[in-house]
Amino acid sequence: MDFAAMTALALGRAFEKGEADPRDATEDFLARARAADPDRRIYVSLLETRARAEAEAASARAKLGLRRHALDGVPLSWKDLFDVAGAATAGGTLALKDRVPARDAEVLARATRLGSVALGNGASFPFETSLFVQMSVVSNNTKNLATTDAGFKSFSTDAEPPVLFSGAPEGAGYFFFGDEQGGILLPDGAQLPLGSVLTAMTPHCDPTVNLYDAYHVVRGDVLVDIWPSEARGRSA
Repeated sequence: MDFAAMTALALGRAFEKGEADPRDATEDFLARARAADPDRRIYVSLLETRARAEAEAASARAKLGLRRHALDGVPLSWKDLFDVAGAATAGGTLALKDRVPARDAEVLARATRLGSVALGNGASFPFETSLFVQMSVVSNNTKNLATTDAGFKSFSTDAEPPVLFSGAPEGAGYFFFGDEQGGILLPDGAQLPLGSVLTAMTPHCDPTVNLYDAYHVVRGDVLVDIWPSEARGRSA
């Protein structure tokens, strides 16, 4: 049976009729993913252990006539925007590349309760990060610490702290230091001169953009345009 050529509902019907087994379908899709995506450009991670356990349970339910839903036992891939418990879920941004949620997103949790099999979380998009906030060093009179002019009023605060992209030495990290200031922890022996310009990736795009009047569009080192944020502060 060519599982890859079947729709999700067709797979579910095959499981219902006993014409196919969720375990076989899951192994087929896992094998295809490993073969077609050895560099993990399609999948951020394959949930092989989880998928096999869920397929085993779905197979047992099907044999007992206790399937929970039309998609019970059907292997599904989840976009990297949905939290997957115990697996890196970055939402397609380098700022969250090491984030590992403790629990599934509600939509994934519900699908799991209905019996679907989670194959893996797929990459959200192939684009590089392109939204940044620049800040300047305004104080450097403490060892291994620099103070910038970008604090709580410069970034959204509902996600991880901003990740430094350029302008700071390797190993440096940003932390919120007040409404107007941000702190930069520096490795031993490193220092940032006053006026140094640092670039950070935004932790959550929409609420960060809402803090600014305009985008400054840069190509290389050249400012090519300014886009006003005309919808700033509006809900409709």
